[in-house]
Order: sequence, then C-alpha cells, then structure tokens
Amino acid sequence: MYKSWVKIIPLAALLTILSIGNIKVEAAREIFINIPSQTLQVKDGNTVVASYRVAVGKAVTPTPVGEFCVKEKIVNPTWIDPEDTKVRIASGPSNPLGYRWIGIGGNYGIHGTIHPESIGHYASNGCIRMHEKDVENLFTKVQVGTPVTITYDRFFIRRNAQGAIGYSLYADGYHRAGLSVKDIADGLAKYHLDEFIDAKAIAKSSAYQTSGQWYPLVNNVLNISYQGKILKAKAYDYNGVLYLPLSATAAVARTYYNIQYVDVASTKLGKTKVYIFNNRYYIPLTSVRNIFPLSYGFENNGNTLVLENLNDIAQKAIDYRTVYDKATNEVKHEIQINEHAKFEKGVKKLRAN
Repeated sequence: MYKSWVKIIPLAALLTILSIGNIKVEAAREIFINIPSQTLQVKDGNTVVASYRVAVGKAVTPTPVGEFCVKEKIVNPTWIDPEDTKVRIASGPSNPLGYRWIGIGGNYGIHGTIHPESIGHYASNGCIRMHEKDVENLFTKVQVGTPVTITYDRFFIRRNAQGAIGYSLYADGYHRAGLSVKDIADGLAKYHLDEFIDAKAIAKSSAYQTSGQWYPLVNNVLNISYQGKILKAKAYDYNGVLYLPLSATAAVARTYYNIQYVDVASTKLGKTKVYIFNNRYYIPLTSVRNIFPLSYGFENNGNTLVLENLNDIAQKAIDYRTVYDKATNEVKHEIQINEHAKFEKGVKKLRAN
C-alpha cells in the first residue's frame, strides 16, 4: 500500500525539545522525502532543520515509498552500472553520483548529480538526486542509522514564510492517487478550514494541481482555552480579524442567543453583527463582550486565546465563612457578603471597559 496522498501539517508548532515533567528529551533527527513535491526535509521532531529540492525516480523507475534508514555514507563514490556491474565510473566530474552517496538500502540512495537541471523533476532511476552543494550539506547533518521516510503526499496544509495558513497541491506523477474537489474539502475540513473557501475556489485550484502553488486561507489559527482546557473549537485570524465560532463561544458563556436579520446575534446583554463562513456563524473577538459575559486574554506567544466567564470569576471570588451550628450539629458555609460586594463592583467596572 502506498502512503496517503494527504499530508496535514500540524497547525501549532511543537518544540524541538519535548518536555516530560522536569525531564527534557531531545527529539530524534529524521529525513523526510515527499515524491510529488520533490522535497527533502531534515527534522528534529517537528522542527525543520533543513529543506532541499530534489529529483525523484521516473514513472517507469519510481522511487520506493516506505520507512528506511541511512545504511552508509561514502565520499567520492564509484558509480556502478546496475545492468552491467563491470561498467564503472570513478569519482570525478563525469560520475553520475556526484561526490557524495548516502545509501538507504538496496541500490537506492541520496546523492549528487552531474545533471542539476533535473532537480525538481521525475528524472532518476529511483534514487534521490540533489544539487552537489546540497548533498554535501546534508552529508554533515545525518549519520548511519538516521531514519528516512519516503511518502507520496499530494496535498499539504502549511504555513508560508509570514505564518499564514493555506494549502498546496502537487501533480500525480506516478498516477497513483486521484485528488478530487471533495478530497481537498475533506482535508481542509479536519481543521474547519473549508469554511474559508467555497467549492468553486477549490475546484479552480484543483484544475492546476501541477505546480505546488500555495493557496492562502487564513492568517493564523489559535487554540481556545477555557478553565485550563483546550477546546475543540478554534479561533481564526481571517483578513486581520480574529473570529470565534458563535455556538462554541455561547457554550462557554452559558448564554442563549438568537439570530435576527440573518447576520445579527442577540442575547439579554445586547446584540452584535455576526458573519457566516460556509453556513457557520462566527463572531469577531472584539464584539464578544457585546453579547456574552466573557473576558479574554492570550497565552503561548499569542497562539492560545484564553476565555473566562465573568460569572465563574465572581463565583471564585466569593469567600466563605465556616460556622458550626450547635442546635443542628451541622457545619454551614456563609458568604462573606462584603468581599463579594467588592468583587461585584470590579465585575461591573470590567464589563464597562
């Protein structure tokens, strides 16, 4: 079985050093090669250490998909004709392997090339070709035993250099994995990203799935935290405005809402304009306090939106006094009214801001 054609890149960046309690464990280094995109990445955990453009096998001599590892590293390799092992070319400017060989098993390996124009194409007999300067750089970053994963993924959700999130499509060079509009929409739906693009736009991008063009969707996706837990719902920075799913926000606020005039949400606190993306209602973060008893802040370098219900805050602020009732032989808890009253003034002030 071939690897899935869909590759979902995690939308939240993970640290190279993974913390387990007070113990820090260094993430293992690995090589990842994707055939349709003709790319090779070196990763420490989920952190990309280096990225290169490569050439992969032709359709008639495909690069294998699967799990491998570096078996050998050779400087100045000798090329041996696989069809006639007596034919050999010593290291030099006419050697098809260039000046570095990183074997991953059998006759397959990662190496340089005397045909740099082939990089970014289906061109080899199954090996991974690299520009000479790139393979020499890679040679210093890996060692015998480094895991190598080769995939056949045609659809990527990823960030660009500015951090915006979108997707890329690549050609089916081996004719192994069809990619329909529904397939793309289903991949985007895993992160509710399908709500920011319609079927017509997906169909248009699907018609040009040969270049790896990047199609932008949102500027950022933020986790939403409530009472110390990360919610399933996400907040989306779309065209510079941070939007929250209306129903999820109402659930945190424990507040019922009504929709009026198609795009106006109202509660007992007030009303505000809401927006519809792919039949789902969203509310701008700046409008949340207009209709919900919520406050908010940010954590994790701005990547997590923290919501707090003002009613929860008020409840936490109530002090209790323990009283022993001799008549009933019971322990009772009485509210410290003065402290609660002080806090209520603070809540009113917060709501007014």
